Amino acid sequence: CFEWMYDTRRKSIYDGAVVQSDEHSLKENYLCVDGLFPPMACCDSPLIFQAWLSTDCNNVLGLEAFATVCEQYCDERAAEVRAEYEAYKSVISDAWDRLKKKAGQTDELSVPYTPVGDVPEVTNRYSFSPSMGFIMDALNMEPEDYNRVINYYTRRGFFKGGLYNKMPDKDPSIPGVVISKIAAVGYGYIWYVCAQEYGWFNCLYRHGEYDRCRKIVADAERFAMSDEYYMIERYHQRDPWYAPWSPNASANGRMINMLLDIYEIDNAN
Repeated sequence: CFEWMYDTRRKSIYDGAVVQSDEHSLKENYLCVDGLFPPMACCDSPLIFQAWLSTDCNNVLGLEAFATVCEQYCDERAAEVRAEYEAYKSVISDAWDRLKKKAGQTDELSVPYTPVGDVPEVTNRYSFSPSMGFIMDALNMEPEDYNRVINYYTRRGFFKGGLYNKMPDKDPSIPGVVISKIAAVGYGYIWYVCAQEYGWFNCLYRHGEYDRCRKIVADAERFAMSDEYYMIERYHQRDPWYAPWSPNASANGRMINMLLDIYEIDNAN
């Protein structure tokens, strides 16, 4: 797996790439960032693009853990794995710095779907919100940056309290983007819960933002956990019976980790 990841991220040295889906190729071209994974389908959505948030940031988080394990067990390749982790992370960090510079000095900051900025076809057709929690965790984002991100998405209704991932409204006439027909056209009522919040939790925890961490856990209990302690993947504001992909094992694992960290906070003294 390490060799595959090492080789794959070196295949993105392109002059340009075509964003495409399972249905047809799109006309929109965009430049790729060298050293990140090349355009691929990264999740449930069939759209193919350089999905740096959900793919590369997750890769870096995994590499960091793998490097730590290699070092703990004195593996002969530990130094190589650590060097690859640092190099990979620096590519993400450099892309983030370029995007910040382009955004200018404001109290708001959006996180684009691609490492070179938002591509209209991706923005309009991708089924999910930008996977911001992963980059917050992977880069251990500084408060100056993450507070600007929180400002931007809170003011537009995509963050609320301890929920950090409202699903975007999409044009139902475009194939492959309608997640649920329960929501009325033009209104977003669905929140994807616990995945992005976990990345935000980890970042906020490292910076001592314990009240925000507690709010994430409290809202996960309120909106993403059933009375029987089952975790769900998505929460619908207007439909109490909407509980897809439940019980959700990954959300359950993330919730346990957050609860353990909250226990450490509350019992530090």
